[in-house]
Amino acid sequence: MKIKTTLATFITSLSLLLASPLSATVILEDSDAGQTLATAQLLPEGTSEVWGSIADANDVDLYGFAWNCGEFSADTFLTESTLDTQLFLFDALGAGLWSNDDSRGLLSEIYLAFLSQGSYFIAVTGFDNDPLNEVDPSDVNAALIFPNEWEGQYAPSAADTVLADWSGGNSTGDYVLRLSPSTGAFPVPEPSTLFVPLLGGVMLAFRMRKRS
Repeated sequence: MKIKTTLATFITSLSLLLASPLSATVILEDSDAGQTLATAQLLPEGTSEVWGSIADANDVDLYGFAWNCGEFSADTFLTESTLDTQLFLFDALGAGLWSNDDSRGLLSEIYLAFLSQGSYFIAVTGFDNDPLNEVDPSDVNAALIFPNEWEGQYAPSAADTVLADWSGGNSTGDYVLRLSPSTGAFPVPEPSTLFVPLLGGVMLAFRMRKRS
């Protein structure tokens, strides 16, 4: 069931990316955005809002997006919800860049005067559900990527900043994630790029069959 759900999520995200409609600005979270780079929900070009929900204390919604360069902002907006949000920004390889818990009460915000062009991931979690750099840490506090602080915007405090797991939190509810309007489509291989290795594999198999 889990594999089918992940596959359905991937197919839905891929179809949105290939379409990349410029008018698509408000996106709904898929059945459940994943919490790893491999299962993250990929956002189409022009996404400015994502409507989602933290369903349980261990839920993490991770979104992949492309950034066209320049001033960047992301924040959370609550819709009749008591969710205490957190935001975490990662680069394309999953290395932590910035975090914020409370910028305005229960709301979170990450603002950068300049963010380089590239691919990124942003995570929405409930309070105290923090990114870790070890899959099965013996000491959660030692594995925290970011400082365990509340009001400021923080860079990583750990030497190893690559996302491996999450600590689990204690806040649930609905949210709206608002992004700067300069998001592009998360890069996926062009159909022609996918066709080349496929054709090469077929030719190689035919040649080996002919030799035998």
